[in-house]
Amino acid sequence: MVDRTLGQNVLLTRYQVLAANRRHFSALYFGTVAFAWIFAIVLWATLTLTGRGPPGMTEAMTGLVILAGAFVEHRLLLRERSAFKAMCDCWRAISNEEEALYSKRTLPGAMSIVVIAQCVISVAVFVVAILSV
Repeated sequence: MVDRTLGQNVLLTRYQVLAANRRHFSALYFGTVAFAWIFAIVLWATLTLTGRGPPGMTEAMTGLVILAGAFVEHRLLLRERSAFKAMCDCWRAISNEEEALYSKRTLPGAMSIVVIAQCVISVAVFVVAILSV
């Protein structure tokens, strides 16, 4: 058994809580991506098959759903990154490392690319809606 001080035990507990918080927001992010796309596809199929609404309304509604999903995903991504930074700071305090791990993460990452792509696709769907009027 490793002999730890009370302060180290508190930091390890905080690290576990931060890790659970990060996993929570990461899972919410992926769930939101799936929900936004499934809802947009079902909405588009329903409005297309029923033939209701003015021209371009189907595409505009679908684009709005995709854009709203991207906004929520962006907010969840910011929370996940904040939790990761806090985890790294906590780990640095536990292990007495000089450089934080998050300083090496300079690229946007796949999750950011998904949000950007979703925004681009929603704009493209809006353009299709405008051109179909």
